[in-house]
Amino acid sequence: MACPEAMGGGGASIYEQSLVYEELGWGSSGLALSLVVSQIPFLALSAHASADLQDQYLRPYLEDRQAEFIGCYPVTEPAHGSDLFFIGNPVHGGRSEWSLARLNYETNAYLDERRNEWVINGQKAQWITNTSIATHAFVLAALQAGGSAGFLVPLSTAGVERGVALEKLGQREMNQAGISFKDVRIPYDHMLIGPGDYQRFISNAFGNAYILIGAVCVGIARAALEEAVAFCKARVQGGARLVEHQDVQRRLMDLFAEVELMRAYIRSLARYHSDAAKTRLMHYSAVARGHVSKQAFKVCSDALDLFGHVGFSKGVLIEKLYRDARMTRMMGGAGTVAQLRAAQEFFS
Repeated sequence: MACPEAMGGGGASIYEQSLVYEELGWGSSGLALSLVVSQIPFLALSAHASADLQDQYLRPYLEDRQAEFIGCYPVTEPAHGSDLFFIGNPVHGGRSEWSLARLNYETNAYLDERRNEWVINGQKAQWITNTSIATHAFVLAALQAGGSAGFLVPLSTAGVERGVALEKLGQREMNQAGISFKDVRIPYDHMLIGPGDYQRFISNAFGNAYILIGAVCVGIARAALEEAVAFCKARVQGGARLVEHQDVQRRLMDLFAEVELMRAYIRSLARYHSDAAKTRLMHYSAVARGHVSKQAFKVCSDALDLFGHVGFSKGVLIEKLYRDARMTRMMGGAGTVAQLRAAQEFFS
């Protein structure tokens, strides 16, 4: 959907994508977020790879109709989580030199000049999306020579080891597992993002992803609102349907207002970012990631209250939506830390 039409993709703008991901989030937020992540290695190929690499990996992906090409994006590490947002960025306030001296990817890569191959070593965290089912990864790592880079790694390569899928609180339909690299060798041209392009890539990649995560959150919240309205129309309490009680009407309208405000923000931001000439402004995208996910969880929580004890039962959709919404608070890094990273740009 997001790859250029000239290459055989859909050429969809970030605004058009946001409409699709809202609907996917309404139906299954775990699947929707899995799809957000799955495309990342191939989007990197479409923008940064040679024609030969695109013929080898990208075109088969675009022609795939059997889910034979699934991407993952190993970023988070056992000792590094949301703080990885600050790699390659100055830290304003506090002991910036102390922070930057100790902050880098644990996963590392060096160039074996004799064989003209990159050698990757390291471990990523247990909650990397799609890892145990993915075929290709876009791996971020520290270069032995300095700086950070992004590598395309086919996961059939020797030295790649993957963990067992996690059992999670919510979004259980989204596969997540750990991954490690032990002397994994890839050709020289599989480094798609070098140190010079790293920061711009990260800003645009997370800027776009946060808009789509926000759209998924809108879909979750909308589903919770619709479930609450349907339940209140059917449930009788105090001799009348819940929807006939004025306080319930007021509470439902509060939920409606929250959903519409979230949707308006995401769509407005997505329209702005649909102009490819504009730089992704992280402080706007961080609101989509941080505040919108927080509001989606609040909508689901308030909607669940209207169900009473019925809402706490397994098999009732609102219970699943509540758990799924809670998971979005950590999707792509903690929303609070994403906003702190964005504050650097906002106050600079």
